[in-house]
Amino acid sequence: MKKLPIVHNLREAINEVIKNNKEEGYPPNRFIQAVNVKDEDLLRVCSKMVTSPDSLSALYDAISKHPNLLTIEDFIVVHGEKWGFSSEIIEECKKRVQLFDEIARKKRFSVYAE
Repeated sequence: MKKLPIVHNLREAINEVIKNNKEEGYPPNRFIQAVNVKDEDLLRVCSKMVTSPDSLSALYDAISKHPNLLTIEDFIVVHGEKWGFSSEIIEECKKRVQLFDEIARKKRFSVYAE
């Protein structure tokens, strides 16, 4: 299990997801396109993304092949309330993170190194 990178805002989290995905050999092209917006639009864009069946399907396939992928959902579970995400979005992210960990057959990330 890896330690979740320290971030201070949603934009930093997005940059960490992109960095991790590239390092893991997964090109996050759709994600990069989706988050290529002004910072004030990120909450709306990410909320839409983490409730999209298409993004879930893409991540399911990606994590099957790259089990160490970091997702924006990983960050929203930890920091979502502070960043202004609704409780419904945070709960959806928790479900997705649990699913991603099941796909990877391990807990992928933790706030604390173990």
